[in-house]
Amino acid sequence: MDAFVTHDKITMLVNDLLTAETWKAKLLPLILSDVAGMSSIKSYLCLYHEASICNLLEVMLYHRTACEGSEDALVELIDYCYRKFVNMTNKSDEYTKLREETPVEKDPKEIMKMSAEDELTKHAKEIEFTCTMTALSLIRFVTDHM
Repeated sequence: MDAFVTHDKITMLVNDLLTAETWKAKLLPLILSDVAGMSSIKSYLCLYHEASICNLLEVMLYHRTACEGSEDALVELIDYCYRKFVNMTNKSDEYTKLREETPVEKDPKEIMKMSAEDELTKHAKEIEFTCTMTALSLIRFVTDHM
């Protein structure tokens, strides 16, 4: 954490987070079939990049020095968190259904019938929910330390 703060890398992480969010929102719908055609691990990692950056920022911003050392980037991070909260509010029914659905409830034949695009879309919704919950934690840390 000290190295991230000393070398001002938290700002870079926030920029990378915003880039990943923009890629997922603007570009992914245009190339979904191509990305789904790749191996499932590669396509999943393309989506999971945003969640991993969120998690890393969550770990960093737990410490007061990280929050104080990156005040300029925090405005953008708070805006990102706000967008996640608005998205969660707009799609609350979708998230409720996703949370209640467990793999045991689904018939294995249904899972095997899912196309690669459907599977990638399902993973994208799960990752979006994870990022939204992490955004809640990020806001808490920022407000605690500021």
